[in-house]
Parts: sequence; structure tokens; C-alpha cells
Amino acid sequence: MSATAGFVREQDTSVLLSRVLPGLDGPELRALTDQCRFAHAAVLVFPPDEHALRTDLAASGLSTDAQAQPSVVVRERLASRHRLDPAELDVRILRPVVRGPAGERRAVEVFALTVPPGSGLTLIAAEERALEHEAHLAFDVVRPDPLVLRGLLASFARHGAAADGGGYNPHEDGTVFYFTAPADTKTAYRRVELYAGGDHRDVLSEHLGRPLAAAGHPRPAADQQPAETLLWLLTGAWTTQALAACARLRLPEAMDRHTGTDGSALARAVGADPQSLATLLRYLAMLGVVSEGPDGFRLTGVGALLDAEAPGSMRPLALMYGGPFYQSFAHLTHTVRSGQPGFEHLYGENHFDHFARDPELATQFDRSMA
Repeated sequence: MSATAGFVREQDTSVLLSRVLPGLDGPELRALTDQCRFAHAAVLVFPPDEHALRTDLAASGLSTDAQAQPSVVVRERLASRHRLDPAELDVRILRPVVRGPAGERRAVEVFALTVPPGSGLTLIAAEERALEHEAHLAFDVVRPDPLVLRGLLASFARHGAAADGGGYNPHEDGTVFYFTAPADTKTAYRRVELYAGGDHRDVLSEHLGRPLAAAGHPRPAADQQPAETLLWLLTGAWTTQALAACARLRLPEAMDRHTGTDGSALARAVGADPQSLATLLRYLAMLGVVSEGPDGFRLTGVGALLDAEAPGSMRPLALMYGGPFYQSFAHLTHTVRSGQPGFEHLYGENHFDHFARDPELATQFDRSMA
């Protein structure tokens, strides 16, 4: 705990963000630094009882007055990893305060799993101590509204951080979003947390890749802010192009529904830039087209419909909606003003005549309408 406390005291938010997410710099780094602050580093400890925990805190130069609260998220993660009933685990969270370089308030986040001497949890404690699953860095979101949260999550993903769980803690009324740090991270910590005060389980569902509405994004609830609803509507174009790109690259043909495939292997198979493909795959995972697991990416039932050889394949439709129809719909304003169809305005002829001049496109259109 003493080493963790020293680390927390020394770090600058901007420098630490650039080390956690290599490649993050310039305006985007400044924007992230404005929206979040380095708040704590976490450590999981295994005291036999409350007295031993307080003794260890004092020995590490940390306050022994910090109040302990139940840790819902870490308890669930531990139970899942070790196939235990969460009720069997007594996991507490304490945040003794330390000060940063400019005197700003920070904390060492201490997760304490009580392990009585001779209990069946001894081996679990040894494994967790060795692997440090719960050690992480955390940044507090300054203004945690849904739009800001989605922007931060997108920035982390864009720089290689992968979603790694999270949860809502009703005891603290706070939502945590966990990431696995990029492979080239410059810190010893492999996990990163964004902490947002309040209940943001709607955004958390997107982060965790839970079921989505048919339009491709989690549908905002009726009582959410109008700006969030409008943003959801505006990003529909992203979904169309992501699905079309998936079809054009023939990703479904390179994937399996039962066995995961590493992102680098997929990039080689379809002739894509690995980093750019990773971004697309994470977005497709959010849409429910693929799923991501420890062994890589798998095709879902939805994604399988983009396989050209699948029964009832919708690949031709994806190519049409993401191709000529998408391009012509960009001229909707002209159509509304003039009455001329956008397709004719763009291509100089109606779509039947246009397709007649392009046998490949005509075949694709026929298949999309089948």
C-alpha cells in the first residue's frame, strides 16, 4: 500500500493519461484532461480482520479513519472469476486521502477481502495477490453527463483501451467503467477505471455490450435529455457504414461463431490496418454484430447474416444501403427543395436505368430485394 500511495502523490493527470494511452496528445489530450482528473490507484489486500487492515493502513502512512463501504463491483468480479457465491465474500472498499503534486485531493483505493486464517479463501488470495487483477488507475469524470461519458469512452477505445467490465454501486451512487490498457501502455497498471458520480447504467450497458435496439444503439429512455436522444439519432449513419464496411471487408467470412479470432489475424485475413480494424470491431461489438472474448472476436447470429453464403444473407442489402442508396440520400435537402429524387440528382438517371448500365450493381440490387 505504501508504494501505491507514493505513486498517487506524484502523478500529473495529463502526463499519466499520455502514458496510459500512447498516441494521445495535442487537442484530444487537453480535452480529456479537462474532462477527467487522476483520482486514485487501487490495490486489493487480504487482511484476516478489520484490526489487521487498520494496522496495515497506519504502517503505510495512510489514515485509519477512512470509512469502509461494501464493494459491489469487485465482489462480483471476484465471485465470477472463482465461481463463488458473492454472498460468501466480504469485500470492503476504503479510500484514505492523499494529496497530489499541487495539493489536490486524491486517494488510495483499498479493496479489502477478509480472509480469516485457515479459510478456503487463502488460495484465492494468493492467486489474486500474484495476478493483481484489481490493481488499476482511476480517473474521475468532472461533469458526468451522458454525452461527456460517451465521448470519453470513445476516446479510450480509439487509443486501444478495451472495455473490461464495470458496474453501478448503489452504496456510493457511482458508476465505474473498467478498461484493459493498450498493449503498449507505459504504466505498470493493466487496468484503467473511469468513475462517474450518479447512476449511469444506460451508458454502462453500451460499455458492456449488452443487447441493443434495432437501429444499432441502445435506445434512449423517454425521460432522458433531448440532446442525448438527438445524438443517438444523428449517429445512425455510423451504424450503416460500419455494417457496410463489415460486409465489404468480408469480415463474417473470416470469422467463426464458436471460436474467437484474434484481431491481428483478422486484419491479415481481410487486408486491413490492424488498429483501424480493431476500432471497427469494437464498434461492431457494441452493435451486437460480433462479440469479444479472451480468445478474440466471434461472429454473432446478427453478424452471420452479413456472410455472403449464409442462408437469407443480407450482405447485398448492407452494400446497397451503405453504397448508392446511402450516397443518394445525402441529397435529401435537394429532393425536398426541388422534388427531384436524390438518386437522379446524383447519378443523372433513375436507379433502374443506372443499374441496367452496371450488371454487377444490378445483380447486387436484385439480391438485396430477394
